[in-house]
Amino acid sequence: MCGNQLKLLLSGDKFKIYGFVVNGTCEAENFLNELSDKEKTKITPLLHYTANNGLLRNEQKFKSIGDDIFEFKGFQSRLLCFFDKGGIIILSHGCIKKRNKLDPSEIKKARKRKDNYFSKGGKNDFA
Repeated sequence: MCGNQLKLLLSGDKFKIYGFVVNGTCEAENFLNELSDKEKTKITPLLHYTANNGLLRNEQKFKSIGDDIFEFKGFQSRLLCFFDKGGIIILSHGCIKKRNKLDPSEIKKARKRKDNYFSKGGKNDFA
């Protein structure tokens, strides 16, 4: 594999949303599958809306957390992501926010994946 491996999770009129695959596992997909029904009903519609209609303008649901990393926000669930050209959103991973601020290690993890992705020229292998 010469680039990054991504898994298509959602395709809409405005964006295609991929999950970053590490060691054969798409953490974002696993995170979504393991959420409670209550949390799923908060975050899944945000992904569908974005894929079909474009970026959310509500910072309580989607916002930049710095270094070109963004988060989709459910009640306590967070999906960290970044963008590539051509209408591509790449979900790095998900986490549950347990304090008032997102754990810096989660931001660092997303930043490392973004840097890894673009160090390979943004070239990807789609799974």
